[in-house]
Amino acid sequence: MEMAETKAFSIHKFNGQNYQLWKRQMEIYMADNKLMPYILGEVARPTVNPEAWLEKDRAAQAFLMRGLELEQLKYITDCKTSAQMWARLQTVHAEKSDQSMQVLLDRFINCKMGEEESIADYIARMTGLAQRLKDMDLEQKDPVVIAKILGSLPARYDNIRTAWYTVPRTDQTIERLTDHLINEETLLNLRSRSENHASEALATNAKKNFNGKPATAYDKNCHSKEAEDTWYADSGATEHMSFCRHWFKNFKQYSENTYTVRVGDGTHINARERGNIDVKMNYADGTTAVYTMTNVLYVPKLRKNLLSIIKTTDRGIKVTFLKGGNRVLFEKNQQLIVDGVRSDNLYRLNMKPLHAAEAQLSKTNVLENLKQFYAEVKADGYQIKKLRTDNGLEFCNVEVYEFLREKSIKHETSTPRAPEQNGFIERQNRTIVESAKSMMHSRNIPRCLWAEAANTAVYVKNRTASETLGGSTPFEKWFGEKPSVKHLKIFGSDCYVHVPKDQRTK
Repeated sequence: MEMAETKAFSIHKFNGQNYQLWKRQMEIYMADNKLMPYILGEVARPTVNPEAWLEKDRAAQAFLMRGLELEQLKYITDCKTSAQMWARLQTVHAEKSDQSMQVLLDRFINCKMGEEESIADYIARMTGLAQRLKDMDLEQKDPVVIAKILGSLPARYDNIRTAWYTVPRTDQTIERLTDHLINEETLLNLRSRSENHASEALATNAKKNFNGKPATAYDKNCHSKEAEDTWYADSGATEHMSFCRHWFKNFKQYSENTYTVRVGDGTHINARERGNIDVKMNYADGTTAVYTMTNVLYVPKLRKNLLSIIKTTDRGIKVTFLKGGNRVLFEKNQQLIVDGVRSDNLYRLNMKPLHAAEAQLSKTNVLENLKQFYAEVKADGYQIKKLRTDNGLEFCNVEVYEFLREKSIKHETSTPRAPEQNGFIERQNRTIVESAKSMMHSRNIPRCLWAEAANTAVYVKNRTASETLGGSTPFEKWFGEKPSVKHLKIFGSDCYVHVPKDQRTK
């Protein structure tokens, strides 16, 4: 075997610094060229025909020599084999390496984020230190690194630090923490910019109403109809807030201890009441959806309706600012809830308050569907014992409460701002949503058929074997017989409507 047959590498030469990193580099090179047994002295020199062994050992020596700066060669000039050279370097630099380890560990323990340092740079610095310690056989497990990162963040990240402790342990990864922190950093930067303009959201005596007269805090003419129907996402707001009292439901009035809101210019304004508001989301394809905003503050002096990005993320909704910062998306389980475009350092959202008649219709639909489901379950010989929901107004209202009490059904709701309690149903919803999206994408189905795709996904899922059910299908568990799948077709297939002969025309 010729020396030229060994693989060539660009080796970073060792100059006395970072011995453990250099050592790891050389181990990889040697292993790839099958020279490690010679460096470690695991292959003894044969007494008969040692030529092959000598050739390998010389190759290993050559590798070591090419990986050393000139001043390091003095330590190995009297060594006869690659194993002796490797052992000598280990002996010479072991003490220095121990000292470097202590210095590096001290840097890791006392590391803090700089005032002008970005989250991405800081986490890269922390993980880099952790990797160097690992290379020195002093590995810091991920939970330790995560705890160190969280514990050394500035006070402005207290919200994300508290929220992180509610994340399931299995999901607590450095990658996920990085995503959360970068998103929070974006919100903080936007909040900092928007605070300079926050005072514009107040109606002061310096402004005039639409009749040209000075506007007072409670002047009914100081807000246009457009302003009443428009909502803005604000990263600086810690609560959802609105000045339109007629949109509110389920009011809770503040009496002696008025809730005070501090705005960006340092002034304070009072919130009189708190309640829920039903809103309608408008999508680009013309479809709509209804959601309930809970615990919204009624602040008469406000000039804009504000949706708090902080409160939204607390509810498990992902907020994404698109490149350029001119558009924002609110998503849950990869499904768009609402979007908005940037306007005067705020984001104008594609949603409007729901009129009382529309809101009542939404609640009525929920109650009617609940009654229908109850009747179907009862007809199949079963009894509903518990209903588990979130705190949405469509479930938490007098009509639903009375129906559940009449049917002796216990109503359990999740703890506010604790989306992880809905883990099972959230995973089920995500499976259905992703299945529907996949079917629509593969067949190029228009969005107006979203409901049909979701219903098809549920239909198939109920006829699919589940490990949780011991290999049975939900259909079989419910009806006591195996479902037939002979009638199933590929979603989006062409179909034809049969017209009876007596109704056919030429």
